[in-house]
Amino acid sequence: TMSAEILSKLLKRPRQDVDYNFQTNPCPHFKLSNDRMTITYTGKASSSAEIASVQSNKPVERKSAVFYYEAQVVDCSTSLHVTIGFSDREFQPNKLPGFFLNSYGFKADGRIYANKDRGKEFGEKVKKGDIVGCGVNFIRREIFYTLNGKFL
Repeated sequence: TMSAEILSKLLKRPRQDVDYNFQTNPCPHFKLSNDRMTITYTGKASSSAEIASVQSNKPVERKSAVFYYEAQVVDCSTSLHVTIGFSDREFQPNKLPGFFLNSYGFKADGRIYANKDRGKEFGEKVKKGDIVGCGVNFIRREIFYTLNGKFL
Protein backbone atom coordinates (compact mmCIF):
# COMPACT_ATOMS: atom_id res chain seq x y z
CA THR A 1 0.00 0.00 0.00
CA MET A 2 1.06 3.58 -0.59
CA SER A 3 1.53 5.73 2.49
CA ALA A 4 0.14 9.27 2.77
CA GLU A 5 3.76 10.53 2.91
CA ILE A 6 4.72 8.94 -0.43
CA LEU A 7 1.45 10.06 -1.99
CA SER A 8 2.04 13.60 -0.74
CA LYS A 9 5.49 13.65 -2.37
CA LEU A 10 4.03 12.47 -5.68
CA LEU A 11 1.43 15.22 -5.59
CA LYS A 12 4.05 17.94 -5.10
CA ARG A 13 5.63 17.18 -8.50
CA PRO A 14 3.52 18.89 -11.17
CA ARG A 15 3.67 17.30 -14.58
CA GLN A 16 4.96 19.57 -17.30
CA ASP A 17 3.68 17.47 -20.21
CA VAL A 18 -0.03 17.91 -19.51
CA ASP A 19 -2.25 20.68 -20.85
CA TYR A 20 -4.38 21.60 -17.85
CA ASN A 21 -6.78 23.84 -19.76
CA PHE A 22 -10.41 22.85 -19.69
CA GLN A 23 -13.39 23.41 -21.85
CA THR A 24 -16.99 23.95 -20.97
CA ASN A 25 -19.65 21.82 -22.51
CA PRO A 26 -22.23 23.94 -24.28
CA CYS A 27 -23.48 25.75 -21.21
CA PRO A 28 -24.74 29.32 -21.00
CA HIS A 29 -23.90 29.67 -17.29
CA PHE A 30 -20.11 29.94 -17.57
CA LYS A 31 -17.68 32.50 -18.85
CA LEU A 32 -14.27 31.08 -19.74
CA SER A 33 -11.23 33.35 -19.32
CA ASN A 34 -8.92 34.08 -22.26
CA ASP A 35 -6.20 31.82 -20.81
CA ARG A 36 -8.82 29.04 -20.42
CA MET A 37 -7.80 28.47 -16.80
CA THR A 38 -10.55 30.37 -14.96
CA ILE A 39 -14.28 29.89 -15.10
CA THR A 40 -16.82 32.36 -13.80
CA TYR A 41 -20.31 31.12 -13.08
CA THR A 42 -22.77 33.63 -14.55
CA GLY A 43 -26.04 31.94 -13.63
CA LYS A 44 -28.22 32.97 -10.71
CA ALA A 45 -28.16 29.55 -8.98
CA SER A 46 -31.83 30.02 -8.31
CA SER A 47 -33.00 26.68 -9.67
CA SER A 48 -31.77 23.25 -10.72
CA ALA A 49 -32.15 24.42 -14.33
CA GLU A 50 -29.00 26.50 -13.80
CA ILE A 51 -26.77 23.65 -12.63
CA ALA A 52 -23.67 23.54 -14.80
CA SER A 53 -20.50 21.48 -14.96
CA VAL A 54 -17.07 21.77 -16.53
CA GLN A 55 -14.93 18.93 -17.81
CA SER A 56 -11.28 18.77 -18.70
CA ASN A 57 -10.43 18.79 -22.37
CA LYS A 58 -8.40 15.61 -21.83
CA PRO A 59 -9.20 12.38 -20.00
CA VAL A 60 -7.26 11.29 -16.94
CA GLU A 61 -4.11 9.56 -18.09
CA ARG A 62 -3.01 6.45 -16.25
CA LYS A 63 0.69 6.93 -16.97
CA SER A 64 1.46 7.62 -13.33
CA ALA A 65 0.31 6.11 -10.06
CA VAL A 66 -1.70 9.20 -9.09
CA PHE A 67 -3.70 11.85 -10.94
CA TYR A 68 -4.59 15.01 -9.00
CA TYR A 69 -5.99 18.46 -9.65
CA GLU A 70 -7.10 21.46 -7.58
CA ALA A 71 -9.61 24.27 -7.86
CA GLN A 72 -9.80 27.45 -5.82
CA VAL A 73 -13.18 28.77 -4.68
CA VAL A 74 -12.95 32.47 -5.41
CA ASP A 75 -16.51 33.42 -4.51
CA CYS A 76 -18.77 31.79 -1.95
CA SER A 77 -22.11 33.13 -3.06
CA THR A 78 -22.93 29.70 -4.52
CA SER A 79 -20.15 27.68 -2.88
CA LEU A 80 -22.39 25.08 -1.28
CA HIS A 81 -23.35 23.97 -4.78
CA VAL A 82 -19.75 23.73 -5.98
CA THR A 83 -18.75 20.09 -6.46
CA ILE A 84 -15.34 18.80 -7.53
CA GLY A 85 -14.83 15.27 -8.80
CA PHE A 86 -14.64 12.85 -11.69
CA SER A 87 -17.09 11.72 -14.34
CA ASP A 88 -17.09 9.84 -17.62
CA ARG A 89 -17.00 11.65 -20.95
CA GLU A 90 -20.76 11.26 -21.49
CA PHE A 91 -21.52 13.28 -18.36
CA GLN A 92 -24.10 15.98 -19.07
CA PRO A 93 -23.19 19.67 -18.52
CA ASN A 94 -26.30 20.28 -16.40
CA LYS A 95 -25.37 17.74 -13.70
CA LEU A 96 -23.11 17.67 -10.62
CA PRO A 97 -20.49 14.91 -10.26
CA GLY A 98 -21.49 12.19 -7.82
CA PHE A 99 -25.21 12.77 -8.18
CA PHE A 100 -25.41 10.56 -11.28
CA LEU A 101 -24.00 7.23 -12.46
CA ASN A 102 -20.32 7.05 -13.42
CA SER A 103 -19.38 10.10 -11.37
CA TYR A 104 -17.88 10.96 -7.97
CA GLY A 105 -17.85 14.28 -6.19
CA PHE A 106 -17.02 16.24 -3.05
CA LYS A 107 -19.60 18.98 -2.58
CA ALA A 108 -18.69 22.21 -0.81
CA ASP A 109 -21.21 21.41 1.92
CA GLY A 110 -18.72 18.79 3.17
CA ARG A 111 -20.45 15.70 1.76
CA ILE A 112 -19.20 13.15 -0.79
CA TYR A 113 -21.34 11.58 -3.47
CA ALA A 114 -20.71 8.53 -5.64
CA ASN A 115 -22.74 7.08 -8.48
CA LYS A 116 -26.08 8.61 -7.62
CA ASP A 117 -26.08 7.96 -3.88
CA ARG A 118 -27.51 10.31 -1.25
CA GLY A 119 -24.09 11.37 -0.05
CA LYS A 120 -22.47 11.20 3.34
CA GLU A 121 -20.70 13.57 5.69
CA PHE A 122 -17.03 13.64 4.82
CA GLY A 123 -15.22 16.86 5.65
CA GLU A 124 -15.42 20.55 6.40
CA LYS A 125 -17.55 22.99 4.46
CA VAL A 126 -15.66 24.92 1.80
CA LYS A 127 -15.18 28.66 2.27
CA LYS A 128 -14.09 31.57 0.07
CA GLY A 129 -10.42 31.21 -0.85
CA ASP A 130 -10.23 27.48 -0.07
CA ILE A 131 -8.39 25.19 -2.44
CA VAL A 132 -10.17 21.90 -3.03
CA GLY A 133 -8.25 18.98 -4.54
CA CYS A 134 -9.42 15.78 -6.14
CA GLY A 135 -7.32 12.81 -7.09
CA VAL A 136 -7.31 9.18 -8.00
CA ASN A 137 -4.76 6.66 -6.77
CA PHE A 138 -4.60 4.00 -9.47
CA ILE A 139 -2.56 1.60 -7.32
CA ARG A 140 -5.14 1.53 -4.52
CA ARG A 141 -8.08 2.18 -6.86
CA GLU A 142 -9.27 5.03 -4.66
CA ILE A 143 -10.54 8.54 -5.21
CA PHE A 144 -9.41 11.08 -2.61
CA TYR A 145 -10.06 14.72 -1.80
CA THR A 146 -8.04 17.46 -0.15
CA LEU A 147 -8.93 20.81 1.38
CA ASN A 148 -6.20 23.44 1.57
CA GLY A 149 -3.52 20.78 1.09
CA LYS A 150 -4.78 18.36 3.75
CA PHE A 151 -6.26 14.96 2.98
CA LEU A 152 -9.93 14.66 3.93
